[in-house]
Amino acid sequence: MPPQSAARLETFLSQFDLTDLGDGNRVAGVNVLAACICSIANLSPPGSGILSKNERAFDFGTDLVVSGGLSSGLYQDLVGAQLARQQDNYNAHIKSYLMAADQDRRSPNPRPWSSHPEPDMAPSQDTFFGLQQKGHLPAGTYEKKWEEILNHHPQPTREERYRNTQVYLRTADQSEINQGLAYAHRGKPFLHFGMQSPEQFRRAQPVLSKVMNGSNLGGPLSSLQQGFVLIDDSFNSFYQVIKDNPQSFPRFVWLLDGDPGMDLPQPPMELTSANIPVELKHLKQCLLTAFARRIDHYQTDPQHIRQEFTPLHAKWVRFLQTQESAYPGITSIGKRLLATLYYGIQSISNTYREEHGQSLKATGIYELAQYLVLRSVTARRSLLWAEEIERDRQLKSRILARLQSKALGNRDLYRSIKITAAKCDELLDSLEQDGAVRRENNLWNLKRNSDNRSAIELAS
Repeated sequence: MPPQSAARLETFLSQFDLTDLGDGNRVAGVNVLAACICSIANLSPPGSGILSKNERAFDFGTDLVVSGGLSSGLYQDLVGAQLARQQDNYNAHIKSYLMAADQDRRSPNPRPWSSHPEPDMAPSQDTFFGLQQKGHLPAGTYEKKWEEILNHHPQPTREERYRNTQVYLRTADQSEINQGLAYAHRGKPFLHFGMQSPEQFRRAQPVLSKVMNGSNLGGPLSSLQQGFVLIDDSFNSFYQVIKDNPQSFPRFVWLLDGDPGMDLPQPPMELTSANIPVELKHLKQCLLTAFARRIDHYQTDPQHIRQEFTPLHAKWVRFLQTQESAYPGITSIGKRLLATLYYGIQSISNTYREEHGQSLKATGIYELAQYLVLRSVTARRSLLWAEEIERDRQLKSRILARLQSKALGNRDLYRSIKITAAKCDELLDSLEQDGAVRRENNLWNLKRNSDNRSAIELAS
């Protein structure tokens, strides 16, 4: 990551108490923070997203794998346990209410709340009911009315409200996933899947894909069930999944503790926390607020953030496309990540502002998204292309050695090292991204660090 980008990432991350989130490990702290942010977005009502000026919607939500005993265990303890408890409490309240209402209706003087009143109809429902009566609406307005119906979801019926309650589903069993889909809240489940082995994952992969890609439940009035998946991989089984079948790599953003030999991108070495950093309590409150907003059956419309997002999204997609050769499908996998992070950070900022009277700085969210993708990409490359990575490292060292004496152009470099022009361009781009070289007047120079160490010293 170039120095300017790294500085923006450092400024952004300094707003959070990563030491507490990661039990003293900054990599785990960033992983837990990112997974929590994505979980907040994954809880949002169906259809939520950022709306640009041209009314294009950029949806929230990301599918994740969290690998490693530390990051995975922290996510389970700090995020998953809270979501499971909230889901259990919600289900228990519904069960308690249904039992009490059933008993109350048998009494001589039943109370009003026991009659299960239907919620007030949404405007689109009034419109739909009116369209069932010929001549009920003025001529010439029918097409617009049907458009209104197609653009809005009706209020949930009593049956849906008390049956389809599963917002968050935590399981390691594929049959439980299928059962849970039938009771998914508004057809958008957030599935937390516990991976125990590569074999278990392969057996469950078809049903996991069903959740991520969407499927219609059977019946004449079937509805789409499509949500998001987070896999916690405490035993690092995902490593073997990648090695066994690299061509059909599952479509997840991969957050991992990492192995020492992987040489993954690292968060800033020294983070000076803000005077009043965002703490775990703020994240927990934000998760609670997101869950409560999701189950509020009086508010069924999607959540939208109005922001001119199109240029930034285009820049993000261009970055993802540069990673396609190393991580096939990353453009499709990661294109929602940036909008997801923006939404989650805004939600956390709102919670933080209520207590401290100031908002979080958004500068650095783009760099956080880059950092997460680059770690995913580098981890996959490390597993599958270890020999090629070592060759690239040696070639980079040779390029840096050539540049010690004088600036050189591309042609001089690839001829002296005896590699193709395309390979030379790839290596120089990587060195420039790392802040090791810079280009001036079509010539490449070594770039010296602020502490006067040369790029070749930094690379050794």
